Amino acid sequence: MGITFRFNVIWVTIGGIIISLGPGLYGFDPKLKVIAFIVLGLGVVLTVTGLTEFSARSAIVHARWSQDRILKALAKAPETATVRILQTWFPEEDFIDSLMGLYLNDGKRFHLRVMLMNCESQGVNDVLAARVKLRWIERSKAAADIIQTRDGLLRLKDNVDSFLRQLAQHEGRLETVDLEVKFYDFMPFGPIYRIGEDVMFVGFYLNHTSSVFGPMIEVRRKRSPLIWQIFEWNFNNGWDTAVAYYPPAETKELTSG
Repeated sequence: MGITFRFNVIWVTIGGIIISLGPGLYGFDPKLKVIAFIVLGLGVVLTVTGLTEFSARSAIVHARWSQDRILKALAKAPETATVRILQTWFPEEDFIDSLMGLYLNDGKRFHLRVMLMNCESQGVNDVLAARVKLRWIERSKAAADIIQTRDGLLRLKDNVDSFLRQLAQHEGRLETVDLEVKFYDFMPFGPIYRIGEDVMFVGFYLNHTSSVFGPMIEVRRKRSPLIWQIFEWNFNNGWDTAVAYYPPAETKELTSG
């Protein structure tokens, strides 16, 4: 719950009048002490009501980005939830391994939709060079980190698919990891991790350092649908214009056909 300060002139005025009546009743007749205190309390309540409003926080702002919060949300998410991620690359080296563990150990079958920053475009719209310009990181190093994240996602799929094929020999049901990877070259606001239909974590791309050192916004769909919708549109617009990398176009055509 959060407290919002406001000024409702009607409630404050009525509360002030009732507060003044309390001492007046007691001065008029001390035997009315109990009633006077009740009237005084009522006036205070009305005045406070006119000055403040209690409401559920529409979004929670955490001082620092937290991978643990993301992993806990992933662990609680439905097994077949759609997980949508916008990042430059995964700054936490163990994130993909932790995600793989959820597939192998917790039975998760997420539909993964991941957008990474385009590291090939070096023309006018070279967002990667702009991203690391003030971070004392060579563009080539940042590009290597993106490739490492991309390859890590493909490794996750290969390892989990291999595990699922072995499992299918006993259970007779073949499954594979539903993975799509795209590269974007628009100006991002910050990382987005949308986990299922309930929670979304949004960060900030600080110009001098990694987003893991910046704040994190936790958005719950039911609690703050408008904020959710804003970031949802942001992701959707980017996804529609991003360049598909995996699965290859020919694989999509065979699957759809």
